[in-house]
Amino acid sequence: MTNKDEKKNVGIIRGHKITGFAVDLGVCLFAYIVAVFFNTEARKNMLTWACALSLLLAVGFVLLAMFVLDCYSGLRKYAGRVDIVRVIFAHFAAAFMLGMINIVGPVREHTLLSLDFIGVFTETSILFTLMARFFPWFIKYLKHLGARVQPGIGQKKALIIGAGYTGAYAINRFINNPSLGYQPVVVIDDDPVKHNMTLSGVRVAGGRDVLAETAKKFKAELIIIAIHHIKRSELKTLYESCRTTGLPVKVLPAIADGVGDEAVKLADIKIEELLGRDEIKVRRELVDVCVKDKVVLVTGGAGSIGSELCRQALKFGCKYLVVLDSYENGLFELDNELIQDHRGRYTVVVGNIRDENKLKSVFETYAPQVVFHAAAYKHVPMMEHSPVEAIKTNVFGTLNLVRCCIAGGAEKLVSISTDKAVNPANVMGATKRIAEMIIQTYGKKSGVRMAAVRFGNVVGSNGSAIPIFLKQISEGGPVTVTHKDIKRYFMTIPEAVSLVLQAGAFAEMGEVFVLDMGEPVGIYALAEDLIRLSGYKPHEDIEIKIVGLRPGEKLFEELRFDNETHGMTQHEGIFVTKLQKIGSGWLAGHLQHLRECAAAEDTEGAERAIFEMVPSAYREAKHTK
Repeated sequence: MTNKDEKKNVGIIRGHKITGFAVDLGVCLFAYIVAVFFNTEARKNMLTWACALSLLLAVGFVLLAMFVLDCYSGLRKYAGRVDIVRVIFAHFAAAFMLGMINIVGPVREHTLLSLDFIGVFTETSILFTLMARFFPWFIKYLKHLGARVQPGIGQKKALIIGAGYTGAYAINRFINNPSLGYQPVVVIDDDPVKHNMTLSGVRVAGGRDVLAETAKKFKAELIIIAIHHIKRSELKTLYESCRTTGLPVKVLPAIADGVGDEAVKLADIKIEELLGRDEIKVRRELVDVCVKDKVVLVTGGAGSIGSELCRQALKFGCKYLVVLDSYENGLFELDNELIQDHRGRYTVVVGNIRDENKLKSVFETYAPQVVFHAAAYKHVPMMEHSPVEAIKTNVFGTLNLVRCCIAGGAEKLVSISTDKAVNPANVMGATKRIAEMIIQTYGKKSGVRMAAVRFGNVVGSNGSAIPIFLKQISEGGPVTVTHKDIKRYFMTIPEAVSLVLQAGAFAEMGEVFVLDMGEPVGIYALAEDLIRLSGYKPHEDIEIKIVGLRPGEKLFEELRFDNETHGMTQHEGIFVTKLQKIGSGWLAGHLQHLRECAAAEDTEGAERAIFEMVPSAYREAKHTK
């Protein structure tokens, strides 16, 4: 800010204070006249020195008390409860001083300050001082009453959910700032004590059980959720109630520190907030055990999960970060992001986990202590057509990394797995299950603490359903869903990664950890919600088209095999799976057969070999049709 701007602001503030002081001076003079009018003795002595001295003392004490109690620093436009308390307290302080003069003061015989006179003066002054301060608000309130019948141009009739402090705050701001574009017409709250009461003149009509009929009765055009610190599960339930109205839904995320219009900017509901499970709290001590002051290597570091692993490893204090990926464009973008705040704390390496020599070079150069393995082929339909490539990357890339961790003296290896590895109906899931077997087998005998972490879909990852749906919506539809009954587990990327970091603290001997994914989400309902959240009506504005299951796709994913059991860990969101034992000789023999199929580019043989290692009832059903 320039000196000129600072001087201008100082002048504006000084002007506000002078104006406020002048208004209060006029109010005090008026209150004094009223007190004289109602006091017989004072009327007889209106033109005496006693009257003049009384005027000087009464007005002077009030203005002095108002100044001492800082009644002139606030903006009258945003006067509130604190301003009311200050004004009243200042008048009481002034009345006390005038009363003391009346009782014990040496000038009491030379003034008109009887207790009756002081009482009338104080009451009148308080009343008109508050009226002067709240006059702008009163005018806006009258306009609000008229606008409830006929909203202003550009204003939408809003149904407010929440009759607490946040709801009251939002209603006041909307009334006082018509430019925000929202006109509160009715409030909904589940607390029966508040029903039929009002917030700034807006009636609380009832609970969510009357939401739809109330919205229709008051001709609401949108719904605003104004509940402070609402949990994700509560928001989902509330949104499902709002969905019956067919109206767009906005949320008031939080009350900002300040009094400007920016304090009530609304936001759209994010799809991750409708997953139905409250976000799991991060236990910092577990993350510290895993990454703090460690040299960390992340394979697949340019991907959705890998890049977030990089961000959180740096955030939680890793000593140095090595990012490995074969996708140079992704590495370039990540490098441009990280260099802003983490210059000198990381390096990016272009390389492929299928190249064991490259991995050996990375371990020799940087000696990573903790390795997060996120490099993999993950797209189900692509790997159905390319089982050999899935073997080379998901299986033998993992094996290369395990060997380098052992030879390079790494302390810990945490591999990212997937729910598609359970009863796999596709090549991708089966190869990821084989990768789990490698971790399980080598983790028991190598001396390197190893584990795999298994979870479902993450919201917003590259190529996942939600970004595809959003792109289709932006193009006007249709939104394509493979099956009306298909369901998937979802978790946000930052939450999944933070749980991976915490699970890493428990890695010991090749365990497979399963994250708490909450309840599975219906993809068809998810598509409908995304359309609504984008401001459209499903099936009217945007069509949803059923296109049939893709190759290797199941209706429902699972987080563990039927013959697996799971136990608790020290973290409520992480479970450890008790796996069946795998013979190292059996695994070595099958891996050798897989290697031969991959080397010969034998697609059919590779697919058969994969499902010999990982039998699947889903796959058998497919091939017997």
